[in-house]
Amino acid sequence: MTASNSKYPNFGAVEKAKLSEIHAGFSERLNWLLDLSDLDAPPLNNGRISWAAEVTNFSRPAVMDWLKHDKPPKSVTLRKLVIFLHNHLPPIFREVPVLEAWLRYGPEVLQIKPTLERSFQHQA
Repeated sequence: MTASNSKYPNFGAVEKAKLSEIHAGFSERLNWLLDLSDLDAPPLNNGRISWAAEVTNFSRPAVMDWLKHDKPPKSVTLRKLVIFLHNHLPPIFREVPVLEAWLRYGPEVLQIKPTLERSFQHQA
């Protein structure tokens, strides 16, 4: 259905966000986790991209997007990457879904649950 409904704005008129804006800080957070892990990853500008490509069996351009351009992998790959990293991080890190949400969207996403819970309590 392409006709615009006067009650609702046209979805097509909504400005499209850039992937790097949606996931701003993803690369910084991923590099930080690699630095905290026990994986002995080389520094970002000294072999990390090649190392990560070898470890994950993904291409260097794909890994470069993850590590430098705030472009996370597809959801299934991201979950696998988070599980892998979770196994190599100190035990203070939360469960995999929380770590995955934080990695993808940043610390703001961790504040959503308490806010939503308060909203639902006020409606009841």
